[in-house]
Amino acid sequence: MTVTFALFTHFYSDDRVWFHQAASLNKLCDVNIVSAYSFLDGQCVDNQNINNIAVSQFNHANFKRGEAFNLMAELISKGSPDVIVCDSPMAAVASKVYKDKFDSNVVVIQDVTEWYPSKKNLFGLSGPKKLLKKIVLTFVNFYSGIVSDGFIFGEKDKASMFRSFVKKKPFVFLPYYPDLQYINMQDVALPITCWNLCYCGNLTEEKGFFKVCAIVDRIAGAMPSIQFKFNIIGAKSDDVIPTFNRDNMSVSAKPFLPFETFCKTILENHVFFDWREIDEENEKCLLIKLFYYMACGRPVVFSELSAIKAAVPEYQQIGAFLKDDVIENAVSYLQELIASADNASAGENTLYMQQSDKAYTLYREKYNWKSIEKTFVDFIHSFQNKGDEKKQ
Repeated sequence: MTVTFALFTHFYSDDRVWFHQAASLNKLCDVNIVSAYSFLDGQCVDNQNINNIAVSQFNHANFKRGEAFNLMAELISKGSPDVIVCDSPMAAVASKVYKDKFDSNVVVIQDVTEWYPSKKNLFGLSGPKKLLKKIVLTFVNFYSGIVSDGFIFGEKDKASMFRSFVKKKPFVFLPYYPDLQYINMQDVALPITCWNLCYCGNLTEEKGFFKVCAIVDRIAGAMPSIQFKFNIIGAKSDDVIPTFNRDNMSVSAKPFLPFETFCKTILENHVFFDWREIDEENEKCLLIKLFYYMACGRPVVFSELSAIKAAVPEYQQIGAFLKDDVIENAVSYLQELIASADNASAGENTLYMQQSDKAYTLYREKYNWKSIEKTFVDFIHSFQNKGDEKKQ
């Protein structure tokens, strides 16, 4: 069996695909990846063998949309796949082009992990332009559902539209959990002489970065005898890095890191933050970073999003999940957490250790890739003979 991942909005090395899905399938069948999302300038890299996976890539931004679809279809044809796994509606459309030109029996599966169209698709537009683009992208989304033969849903909320009009097509729910092999949790050395507070993501108001900055500034001011370091991962060259007028606060800013480097780097931290706007879209997003932070065995300060409450019913045992913008609630929690860690150094089982242990235990026992790997592999292999059935 041959499986090709068609990626229109992700690099070939995307961690969900490369380190999890493709790695699992590569043990049992031939795997190819075709990515139309790269930094290549005008050229195409075809059939590059990387870890026994054939990788082809180009930058769709350098081509007209129809040309990009045709090029992607041609690259897919090099692997003669039985199944194509698509990362987006655009990849599903390109797979339909492949189906029409090369193999009408190929099975197309769409891996639905993001809203489409989402706020980022419409960013910077207003009035008629925004409405028109939303209508066009919504049509593309519906069309991708029609041309897909099956679905992988990262979250139940994102399944609702497809499940309402393609009810008979097979599907599986597959959350985004990290593999046990990539994060080797280390116990926190107590007492903690400098508290490392971490934010990963875009440095924007919509993602809650500036609210996190306010929390960090406030806790440093409230506890002047404690040393703090604010670690930022995701800083771009044109981002303004915040400065804090605190003698007990330092800041480190790094760009987005390669996956394996990221998994090692985040272990240096003691508390993780993500306090984004609670709106209709964010409310239904299950933030995958949460599971990586749990894998580190560290408490978190997060927005209390509906998707998190539904997917992780134990969420209140692993940190503070905030419903509003009252910074004082986060600061009070952090003060209690920091004081409890000092007590834990004396052998007491206090809040910091309880939440750290619970987060890591849940990750080991429930929220890791090995717990869902078989579900994914079995779903893909359930289509192995579907092409033959179509021919008959």
